[in-house]
Amino acid sequence: MYREILSKLPSPVLFVRSGQPAITYANDAAARLFSHVHLAEYSMHDLLSTDGERQKFDSFLAAGDEAAEFSFGNASPFEDAQSGQSQDSERADANMKAVVVRSPVSEGIAYLIRPLDDEANGLGRFWQAVQFDPLTGLPNRELLRDRMDQAIRLASRLDEAFLGVLFVDLDRFKKINDTYGHAAGDAVLVEAAKRLRGCLRDSDTVARLGGDEFVVLLPNLRSTEDTSIVAERILDACAKPIEVGENVFQISASVGVAVWPNDGRNVDELLHNADMAMYTGKGEGRNTLRFYDAKMNEKARARATVEAELRDALRDGHFVLHYQPQFCARSGRIVGAEALIRWFHPTRGIIPPSSFIRVAEETNLIAPIGDWVLCEAVRQGRRWKDMGLDLRIAVNLSGRQFGDSLADRVKEVLNESSFPPELLELELTESFLVTDTEKAVRILSSLREIGVRVALDDFGTGWSSLNYLKNFPVDTLKIDRSFIGSTASEFDGRIVRAIIAIAREFNLTTLAEGVETEEQLAKLHELGCDSWQGYLLSGAIPAQELTEFCQLTEMAENRFSVQQRST
Repeated sequence: MYREILSKLPSPVLFVRSGQPAITYANDAAARLFSHVHLAEYSMHDLLSTDGERQKFDSFLAAGDEAAEFSFGNASPFEDAQSGQSQDSERADANMKAVVVRSPVSEGIAYLIRPLDDEANGLGRFWQAVQFDPLTGLPNRELLRDRMDQAIRLASRLDEAFLGVLFVDLDRFKKINDTYGHAAGDAVLVEAAKRLRGCLRDSDTVARLGGDEFVVLLPNLRSTEDTSIVAERILDACAKPIEVGENVFQISASVGVAVWPNDGRNVDELLHNADMAMYTGKGEGRNTLRFYDAKMNEKARARATVEAELRDALRDGHFVLHYQPQFCARSGRIVGAEALIRWFHPTRGIIPPSSFIRVAEETNLIAPIGDWVLCEAVRQGRRWKDMGLDLRIAVNLSGRQFGDSLADRVKEVLNESSFPPELLELELTESFLVTDTEKAVRILSSLREIGVRVALDDFGTGWSSLNYLKNFPVDTLKIDRSFIGSTASEFDGRIVRAIIAIAREFNLTTLAEGVETEEQLAKLHELGCDSWQGYLLSGAIPAQELTEFCQLTEMAENRFSVQQRST
């Protein structure tokens, strides 16, 4: 498989199979670059110019670094040994400097060689490196800006002339890089660049800005509608599967469009506004086309304000937790409480999470905020336990927290408060688990070793699979409020019954969300649901109010209005 992947790359690539020093395979570009030697008889060590460079290469491998700069010799080490010449001195001027990018693949390691041009390599190659992306061969950012500036100057001299700027971002590309390695990711980028070029006129430009971001320049347009024609063509081209070796990758693209002169008068404004349009469309779903709208700037400024205020809130302690009690469906006891964050804004008062969580996720603030929620919820659970209230505390986790260090962090937080792990339940959405099942099993197993409970939130709304229920160590299925409905007539008894049956089959408990009427509770009790939460008895309330609520009901006493039914 690696030969098929590496052969597609225009940059020189050497492959070394695991467990052997010799170079196993070199693509055509590498064979041309090292044409002075027979690569099949060489190792990476042999290609380097000096013993110092070889020691540096060993350190590079040991450190696990992704990229580093090395000096390669232009003569074989065997020739130097016979002639007695020193590569450290006399042949130093003939050496080639290059950046080596290491990419582990399934059978070994691929080394991408990116030469750093100098005077010995010729002025033409120097300008090629300065103005073009070495991987795809497309114009880079600087050449794009120059062409955009020229196109704007030309359009400004013409009547009723337009030019379009399309910001293109590949969807799901990061997952390919993370799962299959950079070599496979590079092959996808090369194919994507080829497809983008195929959508354009000879007078158009497509440039790679970096990563999976491309920009298309459409000069000399007579109508702004021409941009949508090209954009739709790009969406169709990117949506087709890309074959790399034995793998078939299904990606798509998000495209943002800005048009001169209406959406920007200069290069920076056009790029910024096309990027903003793409970003807005990507937030609404993948494979999207979005045209710039001036209102986007207002939304962007408002979002920037929220981000800055969130940082201040985290620093200054303006977040608070409210708790929604969870009730046993049979006894009526309060058995737990879900911790829900609120933002106590100094001028706007209490702000619900629906108004700021998305910004927190997009800016990576969700990780420190989520950690604060975990710590504060556990501390409150400890305070309740000291009062004699053994409440199980449920804490929602973000995707950013669901990593290999999660179990250690949870253990650390529990130890700081001496809080029993069996009284902590971490709530995850199903999408966390299906992205990387091996990773999910590893993390969940680590949590189970600690003794922490795990609940699947919003079960039944998306990825529900019996197969991963069999493999993933979870404890509770939370029945989504959409199946409970807001009235008795909207109660979806068939789905609720099926979820409860599945939970019993896998020896899991169930908890229904959004219970607002006695009729809903009666049906849940009849179907055998274990526990519930909802506005029927309480929404999310401050910790002190929940403490008083627990003391008022004396926890084990059935003093609620709903009549209990025998099972």
